[in-house]
Order: sequence, then C-alpha cells, then structure tokens
Amino acid sequence: MAPPGSLLTQALPTAAAWARFFMDADIPVLNSTALAIAHLREDEERIGPREITAEVLLDPLITLKVLACAGAQHRCSQSGDAETIEAALLHDAVEMLVWCFAPELALRMVMVRRKNPTMRSRDIQLSVLGVELNELRATLFKAWRLSTLLQRLTSDDHIEHPQVKTVQLATSLARHSANGWDDPALPDDYRGIAALLNVTPEWVIERVCEPTTEPASG
Repeated sequence: MAPPGSLLTQALPTAAAWARFFMDADIPVLNSTALAIAHLREDEERIGPREITAEVLLDPLITLKVLACAGAQHRCSQSGDAETIEAALLHDAVEMLVWCFAPELALRMVMVRRKNPTMRSRDIQLSVLGVELNELRATLFKAWRLSTLLQRLTSDDHIEHPQVKTVQLATSLARHSANGWDDPALPDDYRGIAALLNVTPEWVIERVCEPTTEPASG
C-alpha cells in the first residue's frame, strides 16, 4: 500500500493526469516477491532469467515495473511478450494501481456496483474516476513505451482480435463471477465465450459452473 501522503481521494481530470501520477508513483510489490528476489540474489551467479521471470510473473505490479523500465530503455520487444508475459495478468494491473493509490475511489466504485448491479463497469468508472480504465490503461502503457503487441492484448480497442477477445472475456468473467453467480452481466459473458468458441451458451455455463469434485478418501 502507498504511504498516506501519496493517496488520491479525488479523481484526476484526464487519463493523461492519471498516467503521470502513476508514472511518478513508487509502485509497490508483494512482500513475497521481495523476499523471493532477495533469496535469488543470494545465489545470483547461478540464477538465470528463467528463475527471475517465474517470480516476477507471480506479481502483476512488479511485472509492470520491469516492463516500464525496459520500455524506458527501448528494450521491450514485440515478439517475446506473448511468450513471457501473462496478458490476462496485466489487464487488471491498472485497476490494482487504483486500489493501491486511490483506495477510497476504488471502494466507491464497489459501492456503486452494489447499489446499481446492472450499471456498466465503464459508466461506474467514468462516474467515480472521471476516466475509463481501458483509456487509462492504454494511455499509461503508451507512456511507458510498452510494446505494441502488449498494448493491443490489454486494450478493448482491438476486441475483435481473437487473442484480445480471449483476454477480455476471461477477465470479464472473473470480475463478474466475483460478485456472485447471479451477477446480471454474466449472461453476456457466457454468450461472448460461446461465440468465440462456436458453442452454445449452455455448454459454457455447464463447464464454468461445474462444481469441483473432491477425490474420495480411502
């Protein structure tokens, strides 16, 4: 969590203003990530990129920090991102930044959602933050010089691209199901997934809502 003095309690006027704020912020990392990196450092002569990458990809915010650093040095490739970065992991990273640096606003969005369960997420974001998270994510990723491929995979602007649609539908389903299986937005998610896979919505529902069975004890 960010220090109290750096928290926002009111929305900033534009996506560019939000992006500048996050670019100047000291983005936190998970304690477990810091401990893991410190442990790897103890044997740094024998540790390779694969071990470091494995730890980084467990923490979406340190993933952003690494990519932003690479982008600043113009080293962020376009061909390797799909192999080394979990696009779905980064899709909600900007929302995580809002929770870290503007928790009052993030909680306000939750309350608006609870009072207005049929209200679109983009409308809630505009009413509370003054900007859509999709626009903010695109602005921030561009400012950080992240690769074109990564920007595309986490942007709603290319929703018809199969890779982008897969990421979008996965994160949408996860977000809506977190509100309960009676969330009114879930039927749209089922229909979207069904269209992508060329199956029926009932087929999707059957597999998404299928209960996990525990193996019988001997």
